[in-house]
Amino acid sequence: MAAERDDLQDQVLRGIGRNVLNLQKMEGMLKFILSSTGKIGSTNDMTQPGKNLEQSIKSRTKTINRLPMGRLAEALSQVLRTEQEGQQKTASDSDRFSIDVSFSIEDEDFTNDLSQALGEIVGERNNLIHKRLIRFDPNSIESCRDLIKELDEQRARIKPQFEALSAICLSLKESFQQL
Repeated sequence: MAAERDDLQDQVLRGIGRNVLNLQKMEGMLKFILSSTGKIGSTNDMTQPGKNLEQSIKSRTKTINRLPMGRLAEALSQVLRTEQEGQQKTASDSDRFSIDVSFSIEDEDFTNDLSQALGEIVGERNNLIHKRLIRFDPNSIESCRDLIKELDEQRARIKPQFEALSAICLSLKESFQQL
């Protein structure tokens, strides 16, 4: 009985670690995508445009890195909608030099599904971290089995969006390398 419980506890811990790691990687991918797209920076100072743009990029990245996963998912959904609607952001007349990076996904159903799924994943992540683990009793074989099942089901739901975000990140990285 104790050996079975110990084995189940190990499975639970592996499942928690796997899912939390994948969720954190997704959060990192969202941060990368959002830091790499949109109006990256602009400057009026043509004496040192590179330095000013670099500062602008660092500031923007720092702001994005502070956002929680829910806000990141909402921001990505907004970026996808904006690009689909063809609303190109242009530099204002006072900007002499700016960098603006955009990407689009032509499949509107895919972007809608991705946006909805990311919202659901944020809810699942919050439930796992803030509620479900609190209710977990590691000394109960039944509780271990229930959580293992839930974690496996959660992994299956997360995987398609994880792969979609990975593909977007890879495409952006490849585009930047070509530039």
